[in-house]
Amino acid sequence: MKKREKKLVAVLVIIIVILIAYGIIPLAIAASPGSMHSGNTYYVYGTVDHRFEYDNTSVVQISDSGQYFYITFNGSAPAVGTHILAHGKYNNGFLGKTISATSVYPWYYSL
Repeated sequence: MKKREKKLVAVLVIIIVILIAYGIIPLAIAASPGSMHSGNTYYVYGTVDHRFEYDNTSVVQISDSGQYFYITFNGSAPAVGTHILAHGKYNNGFLGKTISATSVYPWYYSL
């Protein structure tokens, strides 16, 4: 194998490892809905089912493993169908399961 081919193979292996790691991140850090307790902070991953925006505040409903969460945050709401990874304080109250998010990231895929 030539030196150039070895470099190409090494770059391809690195790219594959990065793509696999990216796909595993939501599964590794997102909390299981059954293990959440009000007042604690968690990461949640899911698909945006509904969205609402008003005066730079967004509320999105996401589904994750058959569970539904309402994520509230400052900023623009992602489009319906977008996968997101959100981090914030969990509350299971009168309005259902909510996350007051400090960060919301669009996520392009998970494994």
